[in-house]
Amino acid sequence: MPVVVDLTRCPCATPCYPAKVCPPKVLHFDLSQPTKAATLDPALCGDCKGICTNFCDPSALRFAATLAEVKLLEAELLGTLTAEEINAERKRLKEEIAQKQQQGTVDVTMANFEQEVLQAQLPVVVDLWAPSCAPCKTFAPIFAQVAQEYAGKVKFCKINTDAEKGIAQALRVQSIPTLLFFAGGQLLANIPGATGLAQFRSTIEKVLQALGAGAATVPNPPLAGSPPKPPRRF
Repeated sequence: MPVVVDLTRCPCATPCYPAKVCPPKVLHFDLSQPTKAATLDPALCGDCKGICTNFCDPSALRFAATLAEVKLLEAELLGTLTAEEINAERKRLKEEIAQKQQQGTVDVTMANFEQEVLQAQLPVVVDLWAPSCAPCKTFAPIFAQVAQEYAGKVKFCKINTDAEKGIAQALRVQSIPTLLFFAGGQLLANIPGATGLAQFRSTIEKVLQALGAGAATVPNPPLAGSPPKPPRRF
């Protein structure tokens, strides 16, 4: 889970032991500017167990569920945004989440990937995209339309690969957009590239049929973390 280090509550900002032992680009902290807030992105930590935080005063660590929220925490600590601006941005993010939920889609991050995807009772289709990807923008309304059509039968999730590079690396995604189909915590299919409306619907139907005559739920999902089976081609 992303975290901000509140240096105003850190008794040992210089020297900072975690900053010295943490790999580059994971813990963002400039030793030459001890008053600047530091951030840690566990999505880039790989297999590290986070022992660096054992050396940090717990009162200095402020966690957030998403990278967007951790940026607001950092802005609050640095004073780059006013309290009114931060509240307005939090309200906007909340409304954006509510809008996507109405469309039948769920934003997935490293923090909620296990709960939203691996532990889901419905089959899950994940759209891996990025704001700068033109084909992703073209496919977005198709994904939203099909999500409404199959609401209650299939769960539709979206992962912003710019913000969640760790997930994209773990799933070995080589290009975007890419569609991943999961059921019971297992990866069933990997479909790279944008697809048309008819083809997208057809693929979903084939996945449902492969699960058992269009079964909408998957009983007794395996424990999270179990190795996925090789994805099928549909």
